[in-house]
Amino acid sequence: RGPSYCSSVSDALNVLSIAVEVGVRGCRIGEFMLRQVAEVGLLRFPDVPCVLLKVREDNLPAQSLYARLGFRRVAVVHEYYDDCDAWDMMLQLGPMLRRPLRADLATRLSGELGFTRAEAELALRWTRNDFGGALALLAGAVPEFTRISLTYSAQKNIAGM
Repeated sequence: RGPSYCSSVSDALNVLSIAVEVGVRGCRIGEFMLRQVAEVGLLRFPDVPCVLLKVREDNLPAQSLYARLGFRRVAVVHEYYDDCDAWDMMLQLGPMLRRPLRADLATRLSGELGFTRAEAELALRWTRNDFGGALALLAGAVPEFTRISLTYSAQKNIAGM
């Protein structure tokens, strides 16, 4: 088995690293570790709405595992790795469902634009009722970032504390 490291920053559980030894891949150890992250994370941080992780764009087996567990792609991060971009993936947890929802925006997305009510509500909760952001997620668009802009904003947030 490989280690799994997780932290809670702002309002998400962030999986920093997960690894399974080559000889035991396919034995559902990675799945077990990710389920533990969600279960133990919710015990420790009961209000956290989601689990976030980054995965190499070219790591299709890992992406398949994450998708099977309910993770969805929410952003692409250019140059996150020295030789490859990364996907930001998110798993919704129970507290996400308690986020306030603007019914008028859900009605607009589902009625006028043809998305299902459930899809509209999910996208609005994920984006904290940002209509444009929800529409982009529903349309399949994902935000794009670069490692440089993420590093800068993280340093700016730390400096501003």
